[in-house]
Amino acid sequence: MGQLIRATDWSQTALGPLPAWPASLRLASHICLHSRLPMCVWWGPQFISLYNDAYIPILGKRHPDALGKPAQDVWAEIWPEIGPQLRAVITDGGASPQERVPLVVERYGFPEIAHFTWSPSPIPSDDEAGGVGGVLCVVTEETARVTVERERDRLAEQRQLALDAARMGWWHYDPQTRIATFDHRYEEIFGVSGHQKPNDEILARIHPDDLARVWASVEAALDPRDPRPFTSEYRVRHDDGSYRWVEAHGLAAFDGDGPGRRATSFVGTVTDVTDRKRGDDQARVVLESITDAFFAVSRDWRFTYTNPQADQILGRAPGELLGRVLWDAYPGLIGSEFERVYRRVAEARAPLDLTSYYPDHDRWYEHIPPFGFLRRGPQLRRMVRAASAELVRRAFGTGENVAAAWKVIGERRKEIAKAKKAAYARGPEFAVDRLAAAHGARKVTCDADVVPPVKVMSGDEFDELAGKDADRAERAKAVLASSAAARDALLVPQGYAGLATNAGIVATRVAAEAAPPASREIAIEAEATGDDLAALREVR
Repeated sequence: MGQLIRATDWSQTALGPLPAWPASLRLASHICLHSRLPMCVWWGPQFISLYNDAYIPILGKRHPDALGKPAQDVWAEIWPEIGPQLRAVITDGGASPQERVPLVVERYGFPEIAHFTWSPSPIPSDDEAGGVGGVLCVVTEETARVTVERERDRLAEQRQLALDAARMGWWHYDPQTRIATFDHRYEEIFGVSGHQKPNDEILARIHPDDLARVWASVEAALDPRDPRPFTSEYRVRHDDGSYRWVEAHGLAAFDGDGPGRRATSFVGTVTDVTDRKRGDDQARVVLESITDAFFAVSRDWRFTYTNPQADQILGRAPGELLGRVLWDAYPGLIGSEFERVYRRVAEARAPLDLTSYYPDHDRWYEHIPPFGFLRRGPQLRRMVRAASAELVRRAFGTGENVAAAWKVIGERRKEIAKAKKAAYARGPEFAVDRLAAAHGARKVTCDADVVPPVKVMSGDEFDELAGKDADRAERAKAVLASSAAARDALLVPQGYAGLATNAGIVATRVAAEAAPPASREIAIEAEATGDDLAALREVR
């Protein structure tokens, strides 16, 4: 700009030739040209414009024509706003600084809203009368900063709306000042007022039995060497003496490297989970009372719950598995049928039954991962009757968990399980033969085109069924009496498919040799329980 000013014919302007400029104007111009801040000089009654290089972006396409022009011509669209302030400097010797003032300007051929901060100062005149000869003004454009801050505020508002919708509170802890800052939801959850408190006042509200554990988690999160995400559930006391359960999560920010690294900020959320904890307590009572083992794992396969029966069967201390990854705790599961079924459950969110052998334990397990669904059977039906639907949902997890109820099966069930496994590989006729043998029934033939899917049942089990429904049993015997090969192979109707699914035995199509057509209406139910037989009478 210095070269441009020297090359300009100032004799054609109101300022006159450059050598004739007043000393105060030359001094102000020198200060302006050598400043790194955007600066301009408006001199005389017409406010003739001089400016430095840093001021050029503010002018836009008005440069270089703005040099030596009256300010009213250069800034015609905003003169009603800035003109009175410049005249006040001339007449009164001063004007107040203006911060982030929005003005509609046309610097690039179109109107735009720009934000400016400026501070005008009077330049003394050299004439004998004294007074003010012009204005020296430092100008900063704040448009980009204002835009960023507005977007930040908008996102903060959206974040608060999301937190409010989730009924979550927000908090910030300064490790240096030990001051906690929080929002209105946090106030409600903790029963405090105001948006800031010394952290000691917040800690005083935590239940004494929970305080040491919570603070240990905080210190782990603030450890600059190996920071851990903060996650904790604890109780906070309200002024009326009542306690609320809180779930809190947080992350720390750090500054510096090496030994000088330190935590500078700790932020997170809180949620009131009192109702959930009460439901969890009820669910825990139910799960600890059942005779089957039960555990739940999170979506990253970490144990989140084991009941006493599971701990006992697995030979673990109470709580020993919590937080551990399933595949790390039991590497023998990797590549097994257990892993295949579990991953299918997690992906499909559908219940699957599993009976399989685990070599590491030398045991057969009947394993049911219901994934939010209930196993059909007397044990869990009693559980449903004892608990509400919501309690059952909590007990068996949601889409975020895989939950499994299981038990070690007896010798007879092992034989049945082995027969099932072999049957899958050898086909229906072989399956019928093996299953019949496992249940103590005689051999029957397979003809898929003759009768619908049926199940094999032992003579002892048929006797139990006959004791429940003698008329039905007698009719079944009469229908099958004409078949020597199927005399002891008793059948139950296909309409009892739900009961057959309960038993978990291989489905096949079985027909007795030379059995009359009426036999198609009769089928065998394997391992029917008392509850199942009650349902059998209802279906009939």
